[in-house]
Formats: sequence, structure tokens, C-alpha cells
Amino acid sequence: MHRFIILIIAGCLLVEGCQQNQPISVPTDFAVLHMQGPTHADWGSHHFIRINPSGDGRFFLEQGARDSIISKETGIHKEVETILTSRELSHTDILPFMRALQENSFANMKERYRDPDIMDGEYERLLVTGNGQSKNVLLLNRTLDPFSLIIKSLRQITIPPFNKPPGLPPETGNIPSQ
Repeated sequence: MHRFIILIIAGCLLVEGCQQNQPISVPTDFAVLHMQGPTHADWGSHHFIRINPSGDGRFFLEQGARDSIISKETGIHKEVETILTSRELSHTDILPFMRALQENSFANMKERYRDPDIMDGEYERLLVTGNGQSKNVLLLNRTLDPFSLIIKSLRQITIPPFNKPPGLPPETGNIPSQ
């Protein structure tokens, strides 16, 4: 009986170890949209990071801000988007982010996390698409450690290697929050 229990534990550890070491691949339709900002449009910019497939096996990154304004000339509400950074990404560039999604169980997160005691504040949203499926997670006036680790990984791949401060390893070149 004792050997049987040890065999079951060893089998579970082996299966878990195999699942963690599975090769990660980037789907050809892989896309990401990360948005964060105030819950009210007139309280400031909404910052975004987008990754979209280019159709030829590569990916295109855009980082910027979106503002909601009312035109002084016409009085009509409109969205204004400013692209601050754009560059091409390879599969290799995206793999650390894919790994962070897997390690932090993004697929198992709820669609919405909210602090009901805060009426106004900030939001953060991550929409990931791959293999024809999309997953959206929204945080309203709330933080979630696994989600924060995923976003940290995403921000690390948005910094081109030549813009990272000299002497720092790649994993510490993080974009400061705005």
C-alpha cells in the first residue's frame, strides 16, 4: 500500500512536470490588446499595447494612448489615438509573454475583477486571441498578482533591446507605469 501511494505521487509529479515543460507555440492569429486608464474618459489618457499578426508569420506591436475629446469647432465627441512606439516582433520575442500567460493561468481567470467599494478610479484590461478563441480579463479598481505578472511580461517585450538601460538583464527592463 505504501509503495502504491508513492507511485501515485511520483506519477502526479511526472505528469505535472511534463505539462510545465510542454513546448509553447505562438498561434498565427495571435493578438493582444492591453488597455489601462481612468474609468472616466475626461480624467486622462487610456494607454494601450497592441500586438497583431502581420499575416506572414510575424507580428506587429503598437504602443500609445487614446484620448476622448470634444471638438471645439464642431462640439462632436471623438477618439484621438497617438502611437508612441511601433515595431515588428518575432515568435521568439513573444514566447516569454506566452509563457507568462500559461504560468499565471490566464485562461482560468474570471472575466471581471472589481472592488465594489470604489466608485471611480482606474481599469486595466487584457484581451488575448489565439487559435480562433479570445479571452478577456477586466480589473476595475483592483489588482491581481498573477495578472500583474502577465502585464509585466508584456511590457518587457514592448521595449526594443536597444532602448533598455545598459547593464540591466532583459527581465528588468520594465516600462514605468503611466
